[in-house]
Amino acid sequence: MIWLLFKNCSKNKKSKTINSDENYLQVNNSKSIIQELLPKLDIFNDLDTSNDNIFVTDKHFAYLSISDPYNEFKECTPEKTEAEKSIVIANDIEIIKEIDDLEANIEDAMVINNRFSKVTKKHLKSLQCPFTWDFEPEVWKKNVANRIEKKYGKYNTNISSVRFSFEKYISNLLISCGLFKMNKVDRAHDKLINIWEWLDKLDDKNEPTYLAIRDGLKHIVMSTLCHVLFSMNRAQCQQLFEMITRFNNLDSKSRAAINAIRAAVCIDIGGQSLQNVVQYAKTACELDPDTVQWNYFLSVAMTAQRQFLNTNISCPTNEEFDSIQQAVILSNEPNPYFNFHRMHLMTNKILYHYHLDNNRGKSTRNKNKLEKIKKDFLNIKELIKEIVSIEPEDPHLVVKCAKSLMTLPYLTEDDIFLSKQIISIAVNMAFHDFTVIRKIQKSIEIFRELVYTYKEMNEKESQLKTTNIQNQVQDPEDDLENDLILILEQYEKGSKPVLDLINLFKKYDGISRWKIMAQICSYSLLFKESSNLLVGVEQFMMLINDKNIANSDIIKKHKSIFIKDHSKVFNLAELVCNEIKLAITFGQIENPDQIQLYLDQLTKIMDVCQLSSKKVNPNFITEIIGSSKKENQDNNFKQIDADNQQNDLQITKQIVSKNSTKQRRIKHISNNHHTRAPKSKPRRRHHRYD
Repeated sequence: MIWLLFKNCSKNKKSKTINSDENYLQVNNSKSIIQELLPKLDIFNDLDTSNDNIFVTDKHFAYLSISDPYNEFKECTPEKTEAEKSIVIANDIEIIKEIDDLEANIEDAMVINNRFSKVTKKHLKSLQCPFTWDFEPEVWKKNVANRIEKKYGKYNTNISSVRFSFEKYISNLLISCGLFKMNKVDRAHDKLINIWEWLDKLDDKNEPTYLAIRDGLKHIVMSTLCHVLFSMNRAQCQQLFEMITRFNNLDSKSRAAINAIRAAVCIDIGGQSLQNVVQYAKTACELDPDTVQWNYFLSVAMTAQRQFLNTNISCPTNEEFDSIQQAVILSNEPNPYFNFHRMHLMTNKILYHYHLDNNRGKSTRNKNKLEKIKKDFLNIKELIKEIVSIEPEDPHLVVKCAKSLMTLPYLTEDDIFLSKQIISIAVNMAFHDFTVIRKIQKSIEIFRELVYTYKEMNEKESQLKTTNIQNQVQDPEDDLENDLILILEQYEKGSKPVLDLINLFKKYDGISRWKIMAQICSYSLLFKESSNLLVGVEQFMMLINDKNIANSDIIKKHKSIFIKDHSKVFNLAELVCNEIKLAITFGQIENPDQIQLYLDQLTKIMDVCQLSSKKVNPNFITEIIGSSKKENQDNNFKQIDADNQQNDLQITKQIVSKNSTKQRRIKHISNNHHTRAPKSKPRRRHHRYD
């Protein structure tokens, strides 16, 4: 009776030729494809494999995605080439418009056919099929049919042969739904009829696995067709609806099959549909624990949900491993899909822990550690060999094996040779299937991208090693630079910088001491009250006792580490002269003797530092530090009081005096042997604070 109804559904329909997807390239020569693709893997020869480095990047995890293993779809949107972008945008708008028109047509059909039928949308919602599984409306506004065709390929969408596979069933079911939502109702109808005919032929094959879940699979097909007929022929829709066995009246194995197929469809749809995918797969296992396929679906569902709720950079759970292990053990014969997912989880776990150790700063350069990691990857390679040796009939699975091998972070020349062999197998299996060739091309692109990343990281590591060797004999200037940065960090936390700077005198000698003195002097002038001007001036006078220092960049191109703009350069002598003039002009110095002292020092500074006379600038400090003295005193940290400042001055005087004596002694003894060998330039420098 049901079969007669299906025949009636399709009779009187004009037979028409459906043009093949223009995206599919007709290729008739596998040899030419292999000759074109495989040489692109030779880029590996340019990689230096002698250092045995292992690099794990975020890119590795991107290609571990269950829903999007080639990282080519975003939010269920097919990959767009540059040439297609303008066309695809128009097509998306057209698809949405067609969907809106379809919904309007359905509403009109409901009005016209209402008196002929009792079936309503409420009745249809009681059925189990992709249209009633509460997917987001946006899902169907994308070209789902095209995406599924690209993902599964011709082999998995071909149901002309009487051989059951879940991949064939799920792919054709989703393609029919996608066609219907794109307002290609006739094609959707024909696809569902083809699925039914295929299932009907399978009934005669007496395949135990299929026969046990047949009623559940047919319930989904009939329910989907019922939705299609609802917009085409309400009378036939009514007839079919009355023939469908309700979900609650099905046996447990059939209900388990429906839940499992729902989980598999959610995985293919991706996105928000993954929120409850694990529950559907678990229900299938509980209703029918004897069907090992449900354990596989459960493991894949848990992996997909983990990646959705967390990220791809996450560790597989024990439950994921337990489910797939149970499927592998209970399977009567080796199943390449089961073994592939187990291998996928093992790879994910190894990469995750290696990545985690690196981020925690744990050493992974230990010889024993590296050997352990290499051994783990060797086991992965053996698993891939085992999967290929099973001779899977799905060429897309073979390509996935090649991609999994090529994206391991530790490869040898033998692994590249094996990858070429696996790719050749896939090409020979389906050289006429553009989706397979496309996946091979994508896999090679991924491999080349990773190799370029390896080369870049190798170069960086090599440069780092070279820099470390050069820095083994450390440059005193680099040490001083680092110490000044440390003092700045302490200053920002409230430390007293002058004391910290004075303490550096014990560590350095020569020109480094003058640089420290210059920092103390500029700090005293820029961030102290005018009552301490004398301290800053006396510190500066000690600096210019050596005429070589007075006319050096330490004075002329001075940089204070305490100014936020570290690129700000100014003449320290000009700052001192300006501050003396300001103090005298505004009457901040009342003692006539002190005024005369300042005038004498001003004259000496201008003479020694070869300065021309300039007008007093009351905004000099503001221009240097970007704010007034008062604001800096209010907003900066506590300063050293005047008494401490005087003590600091005495200390610096003593140290500088000793330094000057030492310098004279060195000059007298060494005569012309004071020159230093040029220092090797470090790879990376902070700003100099002269």
